[in-house]
Amino acid sequence: MYRFTFSMIILLLLLATDGYCASGTASGVSNSMNPALSINGLFKSQYIQHNNSADDYGIELQEAEMHFTSVVDPFWKANVIFAVHPEEGQAEYGICVEEASIDALNVPAGFSLKLGKFFVPFGKHAKLHTHAFPFIKAPVAVESFLGEGLSETGVELTASLPVPWYSDLTVYGINGNTAIFDNENKELAYGAHSKNFFDITYNSTIEIGGSLLSGPASEDYYGLKSNMSIIGFDMTYKWISSKRSHGPALTISSEFIMPDFLDDDRTPMGWYAFTQYRFHHNWWIGYTSGLVDCDSEIYPNAISQGEILENKMNLTFAPSEFSALRAEVALYDNQASEEDHLCFTLQWNFTIGSHPAHSY
Repeated sequence: MYRFTFSMIILLLLLATDGYCASGTASGVSNSMNPALSINGLFKSQYIQHNNSADDYGIELQEAEMHFTSVVDPFWKANVIFAVHPEEGQAEYGICVEEASIDALNVPAGFSLKLGKFFVPFGKHAKLHTHAFPFIKAPVAVESFLGEGLSETGVELTASLPVPWYSDLTVYGINGNTAIFDNENKELAYGAHSKNFFDITYNSTIEIGGSLLSGPASEDYYGLKSNMSIIGFDMTYKWISSKRSHGPALTISSEFIMPDFLDDDRTPMGWYAFTQYRFHHNWWIGYTSGLVDCDSEIYPNAISQGEILENKMNLTFAPSEFSALRAEVALYDNQASEEDHLCFTLQWNFTIGSHPAHSY
């Protein structure tokens, strides 16, 4: 595994460097044909109180991500993302394809089309890459009901709706290969996401969204074999000072997630809400609270058993858009067993290359 991962990284870097291809005169291939490349690295060090697992201590590579993007021809734009991360419970690293998709260009009537492997557009958090998380780990509600990374292969169609405000409606069909779905079931999973933006003032906006995801549930993940529908609602408020560059800024976001299983009367639910405030040119402070309420008999996933309440606070120093150093303290309170876990984490995030802008 080490040799394979190392070989893949070296090969991808060689393909992206100017030295790999000579000029157009010497090789007949122009360097302008190379895709835009960015690499992101995430390192963390953490300590968990009352936990003796060796995996929860020390310094480790949380994730390394390589992002390639380029216009293919006048009709398509390609996007490929590889991620390297530690294998669970092992000292080795694995490599996976997080995204490999093409977007249609110049689609008429305000439509956009995506084909390939991509993060499913459910709510606000599930479609984020790890380095874009507002906190070091995903909220327990997102992790419990949607798994760790909802990247699927399928087709996605988005339409801009003819309403007085900015509104998009996205519908998609996917294979259903991630952990939350029954891989042996050949039925496709499908879903939809509605996104609506409203201007509140000159320098503040609010986004309101709704999500639906339906497909065959995994018995290994949820503890039962059934068709499921997951409903979500999200809302995000953003304000930024218009008086000076990198001045005060505020983000408040919340999301509610509720799975519904066919012929089952249990009603699990989860939510989170967070706020981030930039109080100085390069300094952010954030706080989040969330809850997941699950029946321990139906959910074998350890973090999902019972009622888990989480509270996190972090302080981030971001000297530029290409690096950030974050210190975070998190408290996970199991309401059923009265077991608390206090976690202290340091994280360093860096990016090199022409990384595309994150979603709003």
